Amino acid sequence: MALVAYHVYTSRPTAQAFSSLLFLAILAAAFYRLALAESRRDKTEQALRRSQALLNQAQAVGKFGGWEYDVATGQVFWTEEVYRILEVGPEYDPSNVAKDIEFCAPDVRTVITRAFERAVALGEPYDLEARFTGAKGTHKWVRTSARAEIVGGKVRRVIGDIQDITDRKVAEVRSGFLANHDRLTELPNRELFYDRLSQAISRAARRKECVAVFLLDLDDFKPINDNYGHAAGDVALIMVARRLKACLRNMDTVARLGGDEFAVVLGDVENPADSKTIAEKIIKSLSEPLKLIDTGECHIGVSIGIAIFPENGSEIDKLMSAADSAMYESKARGKNTYTFSSEGTHAEAAARPWIALDASLMVGSPEIDQQHQRIANLLNNLNTAVKYADEPAELTARLFDEMVHYVRFHFQTEERLMDRQGYPDRIAHINAHQKLLDEVMYLRTKFIQGGELVVLQSLKDWLLLHIASSDRPLAEYLANPQEKALAAPTPEFSIADR
Repeated sequence: MALVAYHVYTSRPTAQAFSSLLFLAILAAAFYRLALAESRRDKTEQALRRSQALLNQAQAVGKFGGWEYDVATGQVFWTEEVYRILEVGPEYDPSNVAKDIEFCAPDVRTVITRAFERAVALGEPYDLEARFTGAKGTHKWVRTSARAEIVGGKVRRVIGDIQDITDRKVAEVRSGFLANHDRLTELPNRELFYDRLSQAISRAARRKECVAVFLLDLDDFKPINDNYGHAAGDVALIMVARRLKACLRNMDTVARLGGDEFAVVLGDVENPADSKTIAEKIIKSLSEPLKLIDTGECHIGVSIGIAIFPENGSEIDKLMSAADSAMYESKARGKNTYTFSSEGTHAEAAARPWIALDASLMVGSPEIDQQHQRIANLLNNLNTAVKYADEPAELTARLFDEMVHYVRFHFQTEERLMDRQGYPDRIAHINAHQKLLDEVMYLRTKFIQGGELVVLQSLKDWLLLHIASSDRPLAEYLANPQEKALAAPTPEFSIADR
């Protein structure tokens, strides 16, 4: 029996047995590979599901969705976020493109339609911002862009995206508002006030009308801060701002210039005496007690100075100076009153140069002083052209460019002097020149766009500041006898220097 068993287990396998074993091995390997592939597929599907979930979450967080348009079939596919942005459910069929575009505000539908049609027909990409209204009536700002997939010279698909940028737009509007308004009272600030005053003067000059400028300084305001604290003072300023706005027309401007100082522009004034009524209304309104929280009633007054365009001046700085002097006269007269400026007449103002470089503005270098005077004359000519020329656009543009060219020549003159005499602050001075030229070119753009008077005022301020802060120290250095001996004559300015 043992011999039989030994023979069975030690004998060589038959061909049939070997084939069976090989089949089983192959089958096992196939099952293993199948199981491995299934495992990998499960992992891949899990990864894809996870990736899709993350993508959906990212789109929801970023308020960003994608879409696709098949040119051949006209079918449109949206991601989930597009449905959310447009406030429609999954039952909505996006394939009606004309209906989709109706979500846009009426004034931009044509722009969006043309951009989409050119993308489909010509493969042109686009990137646009537009106002949308969702299906539930929510007003939004969106950014939409698209690019074409071109195969064989033909557009196969248009692939795009849409993003809800409402929060960004609101922030931009708020940022722009704060750049031009006082944070506490939300009234226009000094820069916006000057812009409004410039517009009012330009409009009045065309219509042969007047503009009234008020400067207001609150009387007895300091005790509120001293006795009740600055928080109470802030509340009082907010209340004053509201009362001032209530005294004016919608077309008028009231601004906070700083502290307890305010300013008003009254446009379209047919008779300067009409501004008297507004001044009396303001004084009466601010004489009413201010009822502050936890502090009871507080009493203030206001001193007002009034300047009239064109009677007291045609430039912003002259009108502001005239109103300021009149305001201090009101203070001297016992406060809580108004005073009209008595500074000059329109004819007298027209006869005087706008910028006059007196002895206090001479830096002591004849060459530099002469060039400063030339720049002042060019600015005076430009100012006159803005105010009195029948067709100022072409003339003022030419005069502005002439002024810019001469400013460049002036800077080149100073730089040659600095090079020859080893001026120690040469680099800083040259950098200041470049910065000023950049600013002048920016002002040129603003000038052409219609802000002539504001730009002229900025140019005047620029010239006087440059003389005091940069050119006076340079002239003092050049006045040194040892350095002056090294100076060489500089060429005269000519049209060729342009």
